[in-house]
Amino acid sequence: MQYGWLTLVPLRTRQWAMFAADAACIMLSLAAAVLLRFDFKVTAMAWDLYYWGILFYILGCRLPLAIVFGLYRWSFRFASVLDLLKIFYTIVLSSLICFGFLYFTDRNFSRGILITEGVVSFLLMGGMRFGGRVSQAYLSATDASA
Repeated sequence: MQYGWLTLVPLRTRQWAMFAADAACIMLSLAAAVLLRFDFKVTAMAWDLYYWGILFYILGCRLPLAIVFGLYRWSFRFASVLDLLKIFYTIVLSSLICFGFLYFTDRNFSRGILITEGVVSFLLMGGMRFGGRVSQAYLSATDASA
């Protein structure tokens, strides 16, 4: 079974690419959560408080936890439910750490944004990993039928 151009990319490069893609997914999901929280009418002050005020805490918690949980030691063709559980544990634990930090530093922050960001991050990060596997299965099925 041939897996296309992705096998030509060295493993270390793929791991860094997935790390960067996860960071982009987290930033995108936080932006989506802030926009959803304010019904797509976000003021500059609210954007500074709710996006830039928490972005580096979330990135600082979630990306190291993703490394600890081994999210970058995998292959598209071996993506499984265990990988989905690792993503879930990473997101829940990092969200709890961020919530605890915000709570104990007396920062007034919307819990709904953290919850929405976690759900959107889970969907994006999981979809990115399983999207590769689904596309590989689809391409191999269409090649076999041709």
